[in-house]
Amino acid sequence: MSFAESCHLALAAMTAAWPGEPASAARHWRIGLLLCCLFCGGMRLWAVANIEASIVPAAAGGMGTKMRGPFDGPQWMLKVMAVEPDSDLARQGVKPDDRLSFNRVGDAWRVKAAGELVPVTIESGGVQRELLLRT
Repeated sequence: MSFAESCHLALAAMTAAWPGEPASAARHWRIGLLLCCLFCGGMRLWAVANIEASIVPAAAGGMGTKMRGPFDGPQWMLKVMAVEPDSDLARQGVKPDDRLSFNRVGDAWRVKAAGELVPVTIESGGVQRELLLRT
């Protein structure tokens, strides 16, 4: 058997349905696997594009605040413990004892790049307002 024939047989075996399954089941599995691979590849590209902020301390942006959990309330808010006077949060009027939540999933845990805009919600005195924070 030639190399081309063995490749053809291997490809046919990979794309065939399991015994007793309709041919459309194999197609659905292939589409699902392709979507999973595309998602993982996209996440890798995003991570490579943002790797500098994780490796180079000067490239990482800071929030200019100390916060403490546990996450509280329906928006998972953190209590602001202290605000650096020259931070963007201080310029926008955030004070200790205010509560802060991140508007995008994962922003609370990931390393942010210097100068990046991060949408947050601040609760001060029972009033909520949305801010765009520059790290």
